[in-house]
Amino acid sequence: MFLFFIALLGLLPQVARAETEVVIVGVHLPQQSERAAQRTTEQMVSVVDRQSGLKAIAPEVIRARVRGQGDQILDQALTGRGRAMLAEGRILFEQADLEGSLVRLTDAVGSLESAMAGTTESRHLVDALLLVGMVQLSMGQADAARQSYKRVLRLDPARELDTVHYPPKVVNLFQEVRGAVLAAPRASIMVQAKDPKARVYVDGRLRGQGRVMVDDLITGSHHVLVSADSGHRNYTVVDVVPGSQKLVTARLTRRFVGLAAETDTLRSRQVAELYKALGDRVTGGLVLLGGELSPSTVGLQIFEPRTGNFSRILTAASGGDSSAALVSLAAQVSGFLNQSGVLRADQVGGAAISVDIGANSILAQVLLETQPEEQKPQPRPLPPQEKVARERHGTPWYIWAGVGVLALGATGVAFGLQGDSSTGTGGGDGGGTKTKTSDTGTVVVLSP
Repeated sequence: MFLFFIALLGLLPQVARAETEVVIVGVHLPQQSERAAQRTTEQMVSVVDRQSGLKAIAPEVIRARVRGQGDQILDQALTGRGRAMLAEGRILFEQADLEGSLVRLTDAVGSLESAMAGTTESRHLVDALLLVGMVQLSMGQADAARQSYKRVLRLDPARELDTVHYPPKVVNLFQEVRGAVLAAPRASIMVQAKDPKARVYVDGRLRGQGRVMVDDLITGSHHVLVSADSGHRNYTVVDVVPGSQKLVTARLTRRFVGLAAETDTLRSRQVAELYKALGDRVTGGLVLLGGELSPSTVGLQIFEPRTGNFSRILTAASGGDSSAALVSLAAQVSGFLNQSGVLRADQVGGAAISVDIGANSILAQVLLETQPEEQKPQPRPLPPQEKVARERHGTPWYIWAGVGVLALGATGVAFGLQGDSSTGTGGGDGGGTKTKTSDTGTVVVLSP
């Protein structure tokens, strides 16, 4: 009887373990065209979806999940490091560690200024510059504080300081600088985009669409970001002098989420912030990320939003075909996981891969495209043999065309300011437009 019962149990249907979602939103390959990026992503979806216990989630599905949240995700991701350093600098200032505070805040300003290449959020940058000015003034560096306040006014000419959150000495110096800056002649730029619906942001503020004249600019550097509903963007930093008129032609030829940091360490941090901001909103499973680590090497890993862990990095020689090398690595994704479909403890890595965040057009389209569904091109039909293979596998084949916070206010610290409070006049250095074009379509200009 016992043996019969055991045999009977063997005939009962077994409950299958739920498949683990693996979100795939392209890879970071600087030289890859959008069409090639689409093909690579399709191949990775297919390779991952065929692995036991995994369910690949294609970009088109993720785009629906994050619709309307793209700007928020980018704001959170791109300003994350800068906001963290701003918070550290504020604490050090409250503890009267002025030198340490200034170091942190200077780094925060640099990070937040770089973030302007992909975000329309400038208030954290303004907050950091205001606090830099307070620290400088407390250290007796009145001239340096004036320069910081001039930078604030370039971004936000309407900004005024209150005596509740700022000491009188700070308010007086800021008002002095503000009066001189606003009294100087303004400059103008004409921004032209071929797409009449493309949104034109200047210093984080929406100024119009398509063809826009901005005639109230203060002397110095200004951030111009133009973004189309298709997700194509153009970023430029323009230097203006009093009375100047400049033309900015926005060529919307690339999709990108931001400007890559200069060092491997900072790039890794950028990637971590980006995929953490995305992963928290799109899945309880895993997110696959990969790209070019060097001209001859590619890397791939997974991110687990549930734990906040990144896996160790799988690497391979590109062999002249980075796309094929990444697709080959994708066949090893299941090896990261245990039988429960979660990241194995011995597969946890120490950091995110160091890739160019601006070199993934698929991810940019997922986050930025706002084109209505009815206007999107129809998906291409599957070849017969591919269709049969997918139907046998029992999962849908996602095909698409061209797919690719913390708010810190002004400091409320009351402190006794030391140093010179003598007056001075505002005014910027002259200069023409200085640009350096990268393959993401962004333009990098060093601020004066």
